[in-house]
Amino acid sequence: YARYLGYAFQMTNILRDVGSDFQRNRIYLPMEDLRRFGCEEGAFREKKYSPDFISLMQFEYDRAKAFYRKALGSLHPDDRRNMRPAAVMSSLYESLLEKIREAGFDVWGQKVSLSGWEKASCVLRLFLNACGERREHA
Repeated sequence: YARYLGYAFQMTNILRDVGSDFQRNRIYLPMEDLRRFGCEEGAFREKKYSPDFISLMQFEYDRAKAFYRKALGSLHPDDRRNMRPAAVMSSLYESLLEKIREAGFDVWGQKVSLSGWEKASCVLRLFLNACGERREHA
């Protein structure tokens, strides 16, 4: 659970920070993926927000989503209660990942982030789901 969740969080951070990392001459996306989508460093520098870049970002988004699914799938139901803090973090990070996708993967300008209301909404949703689960098991 922790390993897959860690991978998902790291992929989310990498996708969020593509623009700011590139400004510091850093690229954390796998070179193999950059080549696959025609976004090698030179093209990356010139094209920035191109169809190839969007395809690359969609591929990495799908990879991150798979890690979130694997994490949830590997968590034993008896451990869910004890892992609520991790579930909160997972909800926040996955919401951030969705916001990146909804922004069309435009990570070159302002850093995509969740507002305080969006964070509170994630936590409230988890709380309400937990309450519903308790009623089902009572």
